[in-house]
Amino acid sequence: MATALKEFTIALGLLASDPAAVGPQLGLSGYVWHLVDTQHCKHVRGTDCRLLTTKWDWKRPQIFTVSLRPRQKKGRIELGLDLDNQDRTDTDTVCIMLIARNEEGTVLGGGFVSFEVPSQQRRLEDVSVVIGDNRMPKRLEIGSKQCDETYKRDRKSALRVLSGS
Repeated sequence: MATALKEFTIALGLLASDPAAVGPQLGLSGYVWHLVDTQHCKHVRGTDCRLLTTKWDWKRPQIFTVSLRPRQKKGRIELGLDLDNQDRTDTDTVCIMLIARNEEGTVLGGGFVSFEVPSQQRRLEDVSVVIGDNRMPKRLEIGSKQCDETYKRDRKSALRVLSGS
């Protein structure tokens, strides 16, 4: 019974996923996808530029924020990740997939990260996403999911997609 209920709640959460995301077409399943335009950060100087704040588990107070760092490196996107688990009892492993795309929609590169976030704890992480271009991508696709039970499979799928095989 618990498995059916869990599958039902995951299905409900996936309704929030952006249907234009390329992640599901690449075989990355179970993620909630958000498409973020990075262009609004072009004129932000000296401070992080927030790209997205949302929940990784829609039914709990578990929130993550992805921000563009002020200092970028050639061939990479430098991001800040703030994972805030306000739930009193639920420790989660969170998987986040990042896919960078240019104006034409071509995938430039991406990254996969996962972190365990204990209940009532917050994690701040730096994430560097390798891209095949020195220009800032037009769009960043951010997929998130709770992956306590599926981490190894999710990591393997992400590495397959990122390697192009």
